[in-house]
Amino acid sequence: DDGNPQPLVHNWQMFVRVVGGDQSAISQVVFVLHPSFSKTEIKKTRPPFESASKASYAGHDVNVKIWLADGSRLPTVRHHLIFNERPSKAYQEAGYLPLADGAGGKQIIDIDTSFLRNLALEKQAKAQVKQVEEAAAEVEAAEKKAKALEAKLAQVQAAAAA
Repeated sequence: DDGNPQPLVHNWQMFVRVVGGDQSAISQVVFVLHPSFSKTEIKKTRPPFESASKASYAGHDVNVKIWLADGSRLPTVRHHLIFNERPSKAYQEAGYLPLADGAGGKQIIDIDTSFLRNLALEKQAKAQVKQVEEAAAEVEAAEKKAKALEAKLAQVQAAAAA
């Protein structure tokens, strides 16, 4: 775009959205552009999560950082801008559903709501495991304290009997 002398023949814009869900599930998106752009980061903190319209001389990678409303961050999406064909389905395995519209240059990353639900369930499960581990540690500490008190009581009783 900005810093390259080659002709800018591809107009494009990127979008991140939640498919079939509440867009407020996403709190922030940062588009990290190729170093040839004068402004390499575009930060959006409310829907619609879209980059500014840009022009390029060729396809290139854009790293997309996505934060959820709970403050957690999804793995960075490395999206290769494609202007004449559909992108790889590899993103779908990670819960991302990228689409490309070669004619209009729209590059869309859809976040599947089932992916977000599974992520939330995984976080809940991890939190519950942590609570159980903390409770088990407290029980273990209480048992040690009870054994120490029982031993001390036995000593006191033995001393009193003597």
